[in-house]
Amino acid sequence: MGNFSNSASASVNSGWCQQENVEYDSIDEMHKPVNSVLGRQLHFQGKNRQLLGSVVASAGIPNGMAMACAPLVRYHNSSAYTDGTCFVLESDLTQKEILVSCSQPGLPRTDRHNEFGSCMEGFSGYVDESMVITGLPGAKKWTGGVFGRYYPKDIFAMNRDRWTMGVDPKLHGVRSKFQGHDYLGFSVRHGRFGFW
Repeated sequence: MGNFSNSASASVNSGWCQQENVEYDSIDEMHKPVNSVLGRQLHFQGKNRQLLGSVVASAGIPNGMAMACAPLVRYHNSSAYTDGTCFVLESDLTQKEILVSCSQPGLPRTDRHNEFGSCMEGFSGYVDESMVITGLPGAKKWTGGVFGRYYPKDIFAMNRDRWTMGVDPKLHGVRSKFQGHDYLGFSVRHGRFGFW
């Protein structure tokens, strides 16, 4: 799957549309057999039916970030965990980072979809000038979840992550207000809502 970019000054007849292979670090990587992503073994069917591009989001500003997600990417050959993956992109559509937040250490997966084995990261997504947010509607028996990463403008500051999954049982956050099959993360948006 490729995303297509264009230039407003290009003419229609000069090939104004070009394919961008956002899921690969380089052209060389694109031509290799796909066996793993971030060192994790892909399902034997590889990237088939991953739905890359079902969510494409942009900060909508010059030099802003963008994101393309594949919520049905599966890992492992012994089972078909639909973890999902999002590719965070620089303004020139080169890969900045790959997000697979349900593979964090400490999140249990042995009970498959009843825990964090079927998160479907990237079912929904949002990008602004300094943040990306992804929806994880399959997490924790379809209770769902939301993952957000803040990218500070100061290059010496650290990225900050926020999520509803709660690795520490004492830190359930909003997850304690939901139950199975609530699908938190089916749609996500960031902003100030209401009156203040």
